[in-house]
Amino acid sequence: MNSAYLFDTDPGIDDAIAHLLALGEGVDLAGFCTVAGNVPEPVAAASLASVLRAAGREDLPIHRGADRALLREDVRAHDVHGEDGLGGALLRVAPRAGAQRAVDRLLSFTGTLVAIGPLTNVATAVLCDRAWPKRVRRLVVMGGALAVGGNTSAAAEFNFHCDPEAAEIVLAAGFPELLLVPLDCRDDLRFGLAEQARLAAVPGPLAAMAARLLQPWQARIDNGGVAIYDAVAWMAASHPELFQWEDAHVRVDLGRGLAYGASVVDRRRGAPPPNVRAYAGVNSATYWKRFFEALAPRDI
Repeated sequence: MNSAYLFDTDPGIDDAIAHLLALGEGVDLAGFCTVAGNVPEPVAAASLASVLRAAGREDLPIHRGADRALLREDVRAHDVHGEDGLGGALLRVAPRAGAQRAVDRLLSFTGTLVAIGPLTNVATAVLCDRAWPKRVRRLVVMGGALAVGGNTSAAAEFNFHCDPEAAEIVLAAGFPELLLVPLDCRDDLRFGLAEQARLAAVPGPLAAMAARLLQPWQARIDNGGVAIYDAVAWMAASHPELFQWEDAHVRVDLGRGLAYGASVVDRRRGAPPPNVRAYAGVNSATYWKRFFEALAPRDI
């Protein structure tokens, strides 16, 4: 069974933290696909290249992906992540040319896919080959909000709000194992002042880079903490045993009204079969232990 990991990402401060965790854990990383979301796709690719250069991993390929949603107008998050996606924390560099297109790389990949941006690339791959999802070992998606409100509209989480049609295509595609990490994890795993102090005590360049990336969110850290959602998705991909999961049937509202992009759980008796395993809890103490261990030098 393919043990490799591939990111589909729209960096994004929390995306970058997830990437540092993966680099620190020393797993088999097949590379990264970029997609428009927090920032336009060219900016996402440059931000990702900046993270990889700063981490000394420019050898990893960046596969350029969709620069717009399937149907809806552009939605961006410059107010949260800055114009460059990283709050100005790193010098921008140009991504190297020559890698496969994102959709082509996805269609050849059979390991664990970690999708932490809008699902435009993944949905495009599904539409190109309806049998591809069955070949993927595991899909982990950061998206949706099941028992809490949205963070971009009153009902919708940002990634699903950016491309609702893509999210619905992916949820209906028949991936054998789809782990869904929605906004519901935020109260369980807030990064607050105590976690910031722990991060400051971790030696090495990855921890220092993570601390620098989180500086633009200092006011939120001071005021009760911030959920680093994409980091949670990475930890779910690499350590799913830390979490509790609920089998559920989840769909996405495409009505273009107030709930456009909202994720809806069908809890009726006789509901369709589950299409996801959704986040339902976590061992938070062990989660944070693994989080900080991943950012420490591997010989510590």
